[in-house]
Amino acid sequence: KMFDLACLNAALLFFIANVVRLIQNLVELKHYLNKEEFSWEKWKALDVNYLQSIWQIRVNEADLSFIGDMLNVLAWLSFSIPILQIGWILSKGGKRYIQIHSLMMGLVIVGTSVEIVANLMKRGQVDALQFLSGLNINNWTGSNDGTGWRVLEMLHIVTDGITLWVDAFEWLAMSGIFIIIYFSSSLEKKGSTEPPSFGTKWSQLGLLIGILCFIDFIASILRLLNWIVFLRISLAISFMNTIVLLPIWLVILGTQLPSARSQSDYNEATNDDHDMAIINSSCKQ
Repeated sequence: KMFDLACLNAALLFFIANVVRLIQNLVELKHYLNKEEFSWEKWKALDVNYLQSIWQIRVNEADLSFIGDMLNVLAWLSFSIPILQIGWILSKGGKRYIQIHSLMMGLVIVGTSVEIVANLMKRGQVDALQFLSGLNINNWTGSNDGTGWRVLEMLHIVTDGITLWVDAFEWLAMSGIFIIIYFSSSLEKKGSTEPPSFGTKWSQLGLLIGILCFIDFIASILRLLNWIVFLRISLAISFMNTIVLLPIWLVILGTQLPSARSQSDYNEATNDDHDMAIINSSCKQ
């Protein structure tokens, strides 16, 4: 039985990337929960010695973050290939529900593009901030008051805020993709004598993933209200969604996509032959 390798590649990349991200977030959560390492009061007061210790931790964790981000970019690139094919198959070659399938394909293209650009920008920001942290910013004004560390931390807060919204958009885009696939697959079965392109349970699993992605999007935004609580919620959802359910969904898709693609090609060829027969008949008359 044929298997789509792009689906397998995307499943493996998403699994590895999100395991790395999960480890990174668990380390971050452990840091926040350790009262000896993290002090909300000292951070708000921009205590210089405390900021120096935080930046040492960030520098040590930077490589792990970069690996996770780059793997996620590769995962989105691989993910876009089968999703674009699904859009073409479910739209019957661009003849059925063109708007929603165009939206679905637009979401995966925009999501992939945003991931690539945002992660490259994020890496540039991290490298620049790490470089600044190695300069003589403790004695910036000549009074050895650590003003440079305070400015550096405020720059980090600004750039972190940008990447927070970018990461949140990833979940929003993925949610839209899975929900559209579910409803398109469900509508395909109604009033049609032909077998559906994809399985019902597979599309239902996709709907569950889409709902969890939307909840993860909300949790990511609500971190601004309570970072630790909503980070825990996001970690739980991400583990179930991106490490367990999403790879399973992609593997199942890999078993169904080749036959769905072949059936779609056959239907298009049959329709073209039918159209040509009508045209020839009209010309003879």
